This record gives sequence, C-alpha cells and structure tokens, in this order.
Amino acid sequence: MMKNTTHFGFKEVATQDKQSMVRGVFDSVANQYDLMNDVLSFGAHRLWKH
Repeated sequence: MMKNTTHFGFKEVATQDKQSMVRGVFDSVANQYDLMNDVLSFGAHRLWKH
C-alpha cells in the first residue's frame, strides 16, 4: 500500500497539503527576508538581483 504522507519539518503531513504549507511559510517570511538583506548588505543586494 502506498503512503499518502510526506515530511514537513518534523511532522508527517498529507502529500496534497504540503505545497500550500510550503507556500504559507514562504509568504510569511518573504518580506522580512528582503528587509534583512537590505540591512545586512546596505541595500546592495537589490543591485545584485537586477
């Protein structure tokens, strides 16, 4: 029998739920990640991105 679960962090979750869970994590940190890059690179990372 095939298992319909996968790992998400330290949890085992339904395979069909993982994509939305990963998107939720990404969406929750994306803005803070850009701010951290601005601070740590003094804004230079914006030049590197484009």
